[in-house]
Amino acid sequence: MKRARPTAGQPLWDIPTRVFHWLVVLCLPLAWWSAEEERYDIHQWTGYTILVLVSTRVIWGFVGSRHARFSDFLVGPATVLAYLRGRPVDFVGHNPLGGWSVLLLLSLLLLQAVSGLFNT
Repeated sequence: MKRARPTAGQPLWDIPTRVFHWLVVLCLPLAWWSAEEERYDIHQWTGYTILVLVSTRVIWGFVGSRHARFSDFLVGPATVLAYLRGRPVDFVGHNPLGGWSVLLLLSLLLLQAVSGLFNT
């Protein structure tokens, strides 16, 4: 099945997905810096922020706009293998391997944030 592609100049990712992405980009180095500088108050709040961001993104992955939904970019193993073998695969946005990479990164962020809750 062919997927509808956005027209030229029309953004693929919606505003909530972009905001999530850039807030994570800001929070990760802040979390690292605050741990290195022993600013645990900032580190703790950064961890809470990441936890809220990832939780919100997971919810958005089920109820958000079309291209933000997991069902739009998570494909089966056969499609991923075909992509890795260089066979033509139709996709919009994340490639088949990239979709699973998103899920892995979200899982790792969630694991890191939750493990920090038990360290305080």
